[in-house]
Amino acid sequence: MAAPTKWSVARAVVFLAFAGLIGALFARPEDGLLLLSGIGIPLLPVTFMVAPGLWRNICPLLPLEHAYGRSPLATVCNDHCRPCLGCTENCFDRKPYTADLADAEMSWRAPRIVFAALLPGFVVGFFTLATHAELPLALRYLELGLCVLVSAGWFGVLSVLTGISRAALTAVYTAFALNLFYWFGGRVFAGALGRITGADVGWTRWVISAAVLAVTVRWARKTRASMAWLS
Repeated sequence: MAAPTKWSVARAVVFLAFAGLIGALFARPEDGLLLLSGIGIPLLPVTFMVAPGLWRNICPLLPLEHAYGRSPLATVCNDHCRPCLGCTENCFDRKPYTADLADAEMSWRAPRIVFAALLPGFVVGFFTLATHAELPLALRYLELGLCVLVSAGWFGVLSVLTGISRAALTAVYTAFALNLFYWFGGRVFAGALGRITGADVGWTRWVISAAVLAVTVRWARKTRASMAWLS
């Protein structure tokens, strides 16, 4: 019997962590939700940008990895078939992360572009919904849909007026969405950390936003270089 790989161990650890979190959600719902929404979820987006291969080997969320993984700041070896079977078109291990954006078939290009175009609006809508809890559910989803449509509309306007390629604009939009997420999410994270530690750590939201902006700038530079082949 083959020895477990490091990724098998990592998956087991993540599984146990999620099992513990689920248990906490039942046994102590308030603390469980605090760990999930205040600590766990805010850490994920920056992981997709900095080291997308890390999460891919544990729990794949392909659209977000497509959006942010084009210029990873840290490369993590992938756990795939040996030898490679070439099972996926535009596989990240065989072609650049941006290969889908130059694919001859629109069915490959369109989902990447549409996802990026909708992402900032979804982030804004998601966080603003929390401040409108008094609205009927239908109106809250209508607000979310409106934010998403405005985001997509501006994507089209910018594409036409600025002459920026859609491939490059997807990078701009995903970077903008990440900073929006931590602008809102940093406050949530700081609040959760303060409740856990009992200290006044409201200032950490500004540190988080500044750190994410710095990471984004570096990511943008790498992305610009990696997308040169598309022009």
